[in-house]
Formats: sequence, structure tokens, C-alpha cells
Amino acid sequence: MASGTAANTPHFRPICTQNDMRLGKNSEMKLFTLEYNYNNPNFNIVSLLNINIHNLLYEVNKDIIEAIDIQPNVDDPSEFTILYKFRDIGGDLGGLRTYMYVHTKIAKRYASNGNTEIIFTSKSIPFHQHQELQQQKYKLLEYPLYIQKFIYQESSAAAAAATIQVLHMFKLKPDQETELTVAMENAIGVLIKKMYFRLKVAIESLRQ
Repeated sequence: MASGTAANTPHFRPICTQNDMRLGKNSEMKLFTLEYNYNNPNFNIVSLLNINIHNLLYEVNKDIIEAIDIQPNVDDPSEFTILYKFRDIGGDLGGLRTYMYVHTKIAKRYASNGNTEIIFTSKSIPFHQHQELQQQKYKLLEYPLYIQKFIYQESSAAAAAATIQVLHMFKLKPDQETELTVAMENAIGVLIKKMYFRLKVAIESLRQ
């Protein structure tokens, strides 16, 4: 994720480039990238770059996400656990209800080129109610890696409010019972893009 052109390199084959959002995949590593910009001169987008952006993601995707539960780490305000429960959405994920349980850490970094970066680093962790969700016919969807990076120029308030570069990098891991096919992997990648496209539309329509 050092470069905003990762999905355009030979290692990342384009999967979907519609709506100015570039979804790419490295098949050998089962690694996806998703790249796009937020553009909104009428709202300070930086104010949304915290854990609550996941609540907004849920609000614009209630037909896909059944529920989301965010719990802060009482010992570290930069760390959270998040439970996502996804609906049975037919062809998108093969007609299965799935869930994810992840640990997320948020960090702020000042790059040498003058950019400010807010980085969400997530990974799947064991869920204490896994057997209960299995009994309810949920399948576990694991992310050994999911990084979201938001890049902007903090020196200019107007620029920060107007344009944010967004980079995602994520790697899928099936549960022990289900091996993901290439078609299923790609469908998950496209579904993730669909959810974040809705979020992008919502953010770019906000007004102060």
C-alpha cells in the first residue's frame, strides 16, 4: 500500500473499475486492493475518519449488513472489536449468511511528503459466540489482513475537506469448513466495493 497505483501494477489484475473505484486482485496472494477518492468541498470529510464511519457504512447498507456491534477497548481508545453480521443476500455470497469479528486499531501518521494518513488496521480474531452463530447457520468470513488508509493534506483545511484519497488492502481466509472458490473470492471483493461505493455517495452528498 505504499503506492496509490498498486491495483494498476502487473501483480494486481483489475476486477472492476466502474464508478472511479479500482478493485484489483493478486490471485497468488488472494490479496485485493480498492482505490478511490472522496470529493466533497461542502463538508469536512476528515471529521468522519474515526470508528463511527463503520456505523455510516451500516446505515447505507442495511440490505447487506444485518447488524454491527462496535466495542471499544477500555485500556486503549485507539482499539476496537467489531462484529459484522451479513444477511443472506443470494447470489452475492452464494446464498449464505456470514459474520466477521475483527480487532481494529486506528493510527495517525505524518508522511515525509507532507501528507497526513489515518490508518485502520483490522484482523479477524476468535469470537466467543462462534458456536452459537454456527447453530444459527452463519458462516465465518475471516480477514487475516484488512487495511484502510485515508490520505489528505492537513496543512490546508479546504483541501482536507475537499479530497481524501482512500486505499483498501484486504486478504480473505475461508473458515475450516468452506474453501472459497475464485468466483466466490471475486464476488466478495465486488460486494465490498458495492458497500463502499454507497458510503462514498453518502459522504460526497453531505453538507455542513
